Amino acid sequence: MKKNELYNKVLDEFGLTAQTLMLAEECSELVKACSKMARDKGFWMIKRKAIAEELADVMIMCEQMMQFHSITPEMVKEVKPQKLQRLAERLGVTYETE
Repeated sequence: MKKNELYNKVLDEFGLTAQTLMLAEECSELVKACSKMARDKGFWMIKRKAIAEELADVMIMCEQMMQFHSITPEMVKEVKPQKLQRLAERLGVTYETE
C-alpha cells in the first residue's frame, strides 16, 4: 500500500476530527521531548533520539493534513520564504533565499 493510500485508509477508519486531534497530541509530545532535552542536558543523545521519533510522528501527521485538505507541497513552499523572511527580520538579519 502506498503512503497516500495508507493516509486515505486512516481518514476512512478514524475520521478527520480524530486525526486533527492526533496531530495536536503528536505536537505536544514533540514539545515535551524538547523540554526534557533542555532540562536534562546530561542525556542529550538519548533525548535527541526521542526528538527524532516525535519529529517523524509530527511530520507524518502534517503529511496527512496536507493530503486531507488538498494542500500541495508547492503551496507550503510558496509561503515558507515569507515565514523565513519574517524570522530573519525578528533577528535583525538578512535572509537570502536559496
